Amino acid sequence: MHENLNEDFKKSPELPASINPIKEKILKLKSDECLWIARWYLLVKKNLEESKKMILKALESNPNNYGVYLIKAIIDFSFENDPILALKTIHKARDRAGMIREWIYSEAFLYFWLENYDKALKVCKKITKNTFNGEDKTTEDVRKFNIDLLDENPKKYQLYFWIGFISYKKDHNLANALNDFEKFINNAPDQMQILINKAKSYLSEIKKEMEIKN
Repeated sequence: MHENLNEDFKKSPELPASINPIKEKILKLKSDECLWIARWYLLVKKNLEESKKMILKALESNPNNYGVYLIKAIIDFSFENDPILALKTIHKARDRAGMIREWIYSEAFLYFWLENYDKALKVCKKITKNTFNGEDKTTEDVRKFNIDLLDENPKKYQLYFWIGFISYKKDHNLANALNDFEKFINNAPDQMQILINKAKSYLSEIKKEMEIKN
């Protein structure tokens, strides 16, 4: 409906100035609708090509649509196997997010995945300082996504640190955090020493709070 209305506006250039806000709103609505369809193609129908087509249409109508960049980052990482491109896409989402903060979890994850631990920890520090509505659902989704990834990539030990951090600092689930950090410390190679040191510090705090003796 909005696509047809937009085409009608194009055919009638001599419209009153008062119509301009409506024209702009229609483009944003059309972009959101294309985003919903792109999600449906990707997550329900598992049709990657149709999803990508709808993403392009969404961006044509509104190149600043935050949600479009989030789903594009999922495609970049999970379907195109390009975490570097996914990180660039997340930064485009960040630049258009305003007060929305979900993107920051994707940024931290991608830095962990790419083994850029210095930057990952800097983002984690930002995560501890900010909260947003619905963050508990975001952390739940992030944990499930990473656990599924670990089933497929068991040597990505840094993901145990990542979900341990979330369990400890955001969910305040000490049992999960204890388990995650212990798995990480027991398996992580030496090149993850910066994370190992941090995990040991967190683990000491958790055991003290849970009254567990070493």
